Amino acid sequence: MLMRNALAALLLLAATPCVSKPVAARTSPVTAPDSRLAAAVDAVAAKALADKTVSGFAVGVVENGRVRLARSYGFADLETRTPVTERTVFRIGSITKEFTAAAVLLLAEQGRL
Repeated sequence: MLMRNALAALLLLAATPCVSKPVAARTSPVTAPDSRLAAAVDAVAAKALADKTVSGFAVGVVENGRVRLARSYGFADLETRTPVTERTVFRIGSITKEFTAAAVLLLAEQGRL
């Protein structure tokens, strides 16, 4: 279940390709994340930032209509060093097709299609 939650978190990951130094994760005050889930997401985020494949992103995990985890990492704008927050708007363009495909695959895996 932890891996499935981590996968769901990664599916919600929105990233901007650039090089930046990581900044500390910011946790939304309305959440009380499970420490194992938070640690798993933090580890993936740290690797993504260390690999310099992204400059910043936000992760959200919702289970049964309840926000389990809401975190943001890195920078929304490298020039101004503006951090990503829970209010950062990501221009995701046509990447929604991949999210839809992943959601359909998860539903198929669960036998719900």
